[in-house]
Amino acid sequence: MRQSVLPKSSHIRFSLVLILSLMFALALSACGGGGGGGGNNFNQGGGNGGVVVTGTVTDPNGNPIKGAVVSIVGTNLSTTTAADGTFTISNVPAGASEFVVTSPNLNQYADLAEYKSFWYPTDPLNSYGQCKMPLPSPLHIGFNSIGLIYLYNLSAGTPPPPPATSCPPG
Repeated sequence: MRQSVLPKSSHIRFSLVLILSLMFALALSACGGGGGGGGNNFNQGGGNGGVVVTGTVTDPNGNPIKGAVVSIVGTNLSTTTAADGTFTISNVPAGASEFVVTSPNLNQYADLAEYKSFWYPTDPLNSYGQCKMPLPSPLHIGFNSIGLIYLYNLSAGTPPPPPATSCPPG
């Protein structure tokens, strides 16, 4: 019978270290590891496909607009813009294609938004309804920026655009 060179207490410590290392490796692999493997390895959003929509609402001079409501059409997902005008909506269904913006104060802001060189009425009470704005297409896992949306602040003397007579073509 072959005799071990290590004392019995060293065997126990070695076994304990080995078991703990294996448990740590298993736990790490169950959590998705530490990434690696190339590609874009950033926070990919929450569940439901991990689609996140972000953007900023300002006036045409770049002043942030706090309190505008941004909603994803066809869902119950909405948020209010922060003090810096930014917003983030998580768990957006991958098939979502439109959003709407509601001004925080219709007495202060014109009921039109400028988005990607089109004018969109934002007042849900106008005669032809609140116009829907297109989301980036296709939406992908991770962050999808819709960029800037301009609301016209009437109290700041910003001249509003000409009145829209219908929603822009979709």
